[in-house]
Amino acid sequence: MARSVRSGSYKAGIYILCPMPQLVNRTLTRYENYVGERLEAFKDPLKGYLLREYPEDCKIEPFFHKPRYDAESVFWLLLYWAIQAGYPKVPIQRERWTDLTGGDKENDTRVTFISTQLPSVLHPAYKELEGLFARMAKQLHGEPFFDSYDGKKEGEYLDEVL
Repeated sequence: MARSVRSGSYKAGIYILCPMPQLVNRTLTRYENYVGERLEAFKDPLKGYLLREYPEDCKIEPFFHKPRYDAESVFWLLLYWAIQAGYPKVPIQRERWTDLTGGDKENDTRVTFISTQLPSVLHPAYKELEGLFARMAKQLHGEPFFDSYDGKKEGEYLDEVL
């Protein structure tokens, strides 16, 4: 579940909005062929990191669904799969489950978990995905900023970058 949906608020803190990864060569050609209109929608991706500080928690009222919540949820599901893939009949360790679900509602620990423990928790068959998960995780640090960045279409930036 997306962190903001789970807590019902954007948490206080300094958020980092990472630049959108650039597509090159064959990947860019495929992208143009299938969803070229997206290139136009995101033609001016961030060239560097942007910071925004939220001095206090901000409740999400009224709550409504946004595509970025689905994108973040998919990230957590993929990470779960890469941790548990080789052990389909063995329940996930309690501490890993707590790490992936964020601990308690007031102090969601998932971003800290992936920035400190990612290499040690992936199933050995998926160690090569560590860099990909780390780059995807960096994009989660900027979630509250997406509401107001003028160069982005509402709610679609996280979907696109992941």
